Amino acid sequence: MVINCKQCNRAFKITDSEINFYRRKGLDLPKRCKNCRALNKSKKVNIQAHNNNDYSYQFDNYTESYARKNYFPIVAVITTLIIIASIITMIIVINPHKAHTNSVQTAPVTYYLNTYRHKFHETDCPSVWEMNSKNRKAFYGTREEAIQQGYSPCQNCKP
Repeated sequence: MVINCKQCNRAFKITDSEINFYRRKGLDLPKRCKNCRALNKSKKVNIQAHNNNDYSYQFDNYTESYARKNYFPIVAVITTLIIIASIITMIIVINPHKAHTNSVQTAPVTYYLNTYRHKFHETDCPSVWEMNSKNRKAFYGTREEAIQQGYSPCQNCKP
């Protein structure tokens, strides 16, 4: 009987006595030639076929699939922590917390005043560009000076 080797695709012969031996033991007929079986045995590599011809290599009872199953939770936790750290970093960089409420500002900065609603805004506040242009006035000074002139801080940008 002639069989094609699963590993090297070469044809190899199997004798009737070998066929009887495998059947008597209840084993399947060999799928690899003697050279490939000897090569695999010398390297202590057992190749087990999985679905879609995906092979898992076993070296001394340690398999890739074992590593994948046992390290997946660790990798998932580390990945989650990295994502959370990235999100926190983006929040801090893009929209830093403005702690002006408890501290006294001494250096003058530019604010925009809404002369109609008597509110003052930081220059990057979206409310500045929503107000009517005739009510928008640039102001250079401190927060306290704006409050002394009768303006209250915007609730969006909290200057």
